[in-house]
Amino acid sequence: MFKSILIAVLFLFGLLGIRKSKKPEQPKPVKLEDKVLFHFEDKGSMEKLEKAKDCGFNVIHTYNILWWTTSEVRNFFDMCKRLGLEVIPSLASCFTVNPSLPKERAIDFVKKWRGESVIYSWYILDEPNYMKIPKAAQEEAYKLIKGLDPTRPISIAIAASNSEESYRGYFTKKAFDILFFDLYPFCQWNTGGFREYMKQPIETLKRHFTASEYPVIPLIQTFYDTDLKAFQKPNGHIRDQYDIFCAQRIAGNIACYCWRQKGSKAIDNDKELFEETKVCLAAYK
Repeated sequence: MFKSILIAVLFLFGLLGIRKSKKPEQPKPVKLEDKVLFHFEDKGSMEKLEKAKDCGFNVIHTYNILWWTTSEVRNFFDMCKRLGLEVIPSLASCFTVNPSLPKERAIDFVKKWRGESVIYSWYILDEPNYMKIPKAAQEEAYKLIKGLDPTRPISIAIAASNSEESYRGYFTKKAFDILFFDLYPFCQWNTGGFREYMKQPIETLKRHFTASEYPVIPLIQTFYDTDLKAFQKPNGHIRDQYDIFCAQRIAGNIACYCWRQKGSKAIDNDKELFEETKVCLAAYK
């Protein structure tokens, strides 16, 4: 029933030659199999990577890698290789409305590291519909990075929204090959059940894509702020979230997102969440 399932997990511990691209008008479908993403904010360690692998992850998403030194990047890639893990470096800091880094930093990074077999995909845009990044700018970023490395898929994340304008104004299928769908139902703004909270954003998303066009990876929330009420926490609902995405027919692939901030709980400091996520990954690999 679940053939070639991609389980993408974005997990933040919180402690923790060049050629022209012959890109078609629309990105070609990308076939993904058993890719698990694990989000690192810091430079990681063998201990943290081993724990990530133990939970079932096999791909690491590094969000701040553009700030690392050459030796730090080299060390991180080597550790991942030794454990059989792949990497998705984020270049998104270079492609926002007010970028914290110049796009030349992304260009130099891709040129320097594109020969590394450990790299799986380039992540270039983080919630462009929320950031209100113009479509033309998104497409330009895609063409730039795809031109530097046409061999790898380009990934972005879109923010869940009930607004049609969010899609009409800032969603373009020409900016990615793989689409992450950020939906976080366990939060202070949700004063009701998580099932109802998820319904409208999913229905809005479905009006703007066909499942066969490209991989869509909905995110399962596996983190929470400690001051939330019990019904606003994901504990016991990892599988429930996945089942909702399946019922809506957008979950041939899945993602678990564990955002670890000060005063919050996630897989690294909540054993229940860790075990529940591990069971979920084992079931769908």
